[in-house]
Amino acid sequence: MKIRLSKAIVGLQSMLIAFLRKCESHNDGQNYYIQGG
Repeated sequence: MKIRLSKAIVGLQSMLIAFLRKCESHNDGQNYYIQGG
């Protein structure tokens, strides 16, 4: 159960990173939100 949960978390993290990168490429002027600045 723990292994399955950790795999789900890793999958969600990779999806989130891909989503953020897509947003970053769409609006270059707002990428400081993603970088935490």
